[in-house]
Amino acid sequence: MTHHLNHLLDIMPGYAYRSHYAPAWTVEWVSKGVETITGYPTDYFHLSPCHTLHGLILARDKAYVTQVIADAIDKSQPYSLEYRIKNNQGQTVWLSEQGLPIFSPSGQLIGIEGYVSNISEQVIAQKEQFDSEKKYSLLFRQMMNAFILLTPVKDASGTVIDFRYEEMNPAFDDHSAIPSQQCLGKTILEVQGHMGPQIVSKYLEVFDSGSPHQFEIYNAEQDRYYSIHAFKSSPDKLAVLFHDISESARLHAALKRSEAQYRTLFESIFSAFAVCEPVFEASGRMIDFEFIECNPAFVYHTGLPPMEVTHKRCRSLPVRCFDEWLPLFEQVCKTGKPKTEERFNTVLDRYFRISIFSPGKNRFAMLLDDISEQKQIQQRIIDTMIETEENERRKLAGDLHDEIGPLLSSMRMYNASLQRKTTDTKNLELVELLSRLTDDSIEKIREISHNLSPAILERYGLVSAISAECELMQPIIPVTFNHNIRQIRFSARIETTLYRIVKELMNNTKKHSGANRASLDIHFTNEQVLVKYHDNGSGFPTDIITSEPTRGMGLLNIEMRVRSINGEYAMTSEPGTGFTFEMTALVNRVYNPLDDDLLA
Repeated sequence: MTHHLNHLLDIMPGYAYRSHYAPAWTVEWVSKGVETITGYPTDYFHLSPCHTLHGLILARDKAYVTQVIADAIDKSQPYSLEYRIKNNQGQTVWLSEQGLPIFSPSGQLIGIEGYVSNISEQVIAQKEQFDSEKKYSLLFRQMMNAFILLTPVKDASGTVIDFRYEEMNPAFDDHSAIPSQQCLGKTILEVQGHMGPQIVSKYLEVFDSGSPHQFEIYNAEQDRYYSIHAFKSSPDKLAVLFHDISESARLHAALKRSEAQYRTLFESIFSAFAVCEPVFEASGRMIDFEFIECNPAFVYHTGLPPMEVTHKRCRSLPVRCFDEWLPLFEQVCKTGKPKTEERFNTVLDRYFRISIFSPGKNRFAMLLDDISEQKQIQQRIIDTMIETEENERRKLAGDLHDEIGPLLSSMRMYNASLQRKTTDTKNLELVELLSRLTDDSIEKIREISHNLSPAILERYGLVSAISAECELMQPIIPVTFNHNIRQIRFSARIETTLYRIVKELMNNTKKHSGANRASLDIHFTNEQVLVKYHDNGSGFPTDIITSEPTRGMGLLNIEMRVRSINGEYAMTSEPGTGFTFEMTALVNRVYNPLDDDLLA
């Protein structure tokens, strides 16, 4: 009988044991099943009193196990408990134990007997089920989308004709125009009005096919758009996730309208338009850019067909007409600030009004308008105005010299004759006063005539004329004049323009600046003349330079004259820092027949 019992215990999945009670917990006997569960053979426990089953229990569970067994001993009754051990591989194993304290006939505790089974798989399965249910419950309550469980409603023949609202999460009321309380327990056809048949039809497709389906619908009664995802959660359940997409749907519709408007504008505007992607080297310097998109007008303004430009880099184009504008593009890309300028393109030999802006990160757009014809008209107007002004100046200077001058000279002669014949002291004083006034008038006429049309400029050139002006300024405000022009002569138009600009700058210094010194530098290099003028006066706010209403006639005249020779200029000033003017212009030189030298 004992042999059969031992054999039965050996083939059972768990193990039986008898051990002493605390504190020794020495194992008296244990079945072979202990090796399967703990990894230790029976001899491990039989041969050493230090090796106990109790010693394998996790520290956090030992107190609990000891207390349950102690209570069972006190009450002389069986016990049942679950706890964890570490097997010989260091793995945690869940065990279920049914035990019984053993007493002698005299009531003395002999030991403990018990049967232990491995319940790890059961515990893990229960935990996974618990976690799944917990996650489902949490998701059900916390998810942002509305969630519905529906049960099918069948007619007498067993055909599904509708669906009943069985359960919905709290987010249902955030997305649905119909409160959950009015839906729960009712069918879709009862709740959704004229939209009901359409919704039921969609859900029937999912329920019958078993395949999930996602779709969007518009409810005109509620004026709302919904995104719906329906799937079969079990043989007799339909689950639905939905959310209100009204705002995004309207934004999407507005975006489509905007894109259509943009495309219409893109295709029809007369200006050249291109969207580009900058290319930077490792140091952060922009070295190239790629054309992402160009409109049809691009070819008219640049000669480059959009099909041959799109998705190509600027430096790979057969006509590299944008290289000179790279610094401008780089500035807009890095600052994000739009910029509009009028620029001459030396490759295309045209003037453009170019507007650059950055519509997004790593993108910039350019808008080009060929204003060459407009510039030519403006240039002709400016040239005509300046030529007319110079002609009038020459005519007036000639009239003063030829008409007023002789009259004043005759008056001087008559005054001299009258002065010799007058003996009366009082009358003599009057004649002398009249002679001085006549002399002053003659001198003033000469000065005005010189200013109107300086003969020295025409005869001896720009350097001599400006040097003479500096000498006239010397007693009032010393002007340091540096140049490398020597005997080089420019066209009369260029020399007159530069002379008028310098004279206007000097007059402004004399009248308004309060300066005690000034400097002028004129240099001619590589067919380009550079002019820099500075005074150490009181200066003035920059907005006076840039604001149309506050600029005086002097500044406007300077600007017009610079533009008349296609030059570029910059004026800088701040209160207390003086005033600085710089300009550059491409000019053609005319050699002095008497001196063929170029530059020093």
